[in-house]
Amino acid sequence: MRNYDKVISDSDKGGEFVLVEKRGIREVQDLIRLKTIRLSVSDKGGEFVVIPHQLDVEITKKHLEDASLYRPSSEEEFKSKYRKLNHEWTKMARAAGLKPSVISQLKAALPNVEGLHHARAAGLRST
Repeated sequence: MRNYDKVISDSDKGGEFVLVEKRGIREVQDLIRLKTIRLSVSDKGGEFVVIPHQLDVEITKKHLEDASLYRPSSEEEFKSKYRKLNHEWTKMARAAGLKPSVISQLKAALPNVEGLHHARAAGLRST
């Protein structure tokens, strides 16, 4: 897969194919800026999904309406769920035969929950 940031900056190497790519990338950037589409990029493999912006908004609203997906939580509950998930992941990694050094490198540190962090900074009680 091409590194598109590099393609755009390497104008001195511009063959016809690179120029077409640049134009396509700019068109996609314009559509994103105009909120016509939403480009979602995976944090793992670099895969991406392009969907209409309005569909993205509708999906997000639907998810936020579902009380089983999003509900108030306490810091203690969050930490408890995190520890349980990390414990299960570690058991699976051991069962798969990963070395302890690899497991410790891949094991996630306690994540920072932005909403909780901001609530604390503002002196608010978390719910």
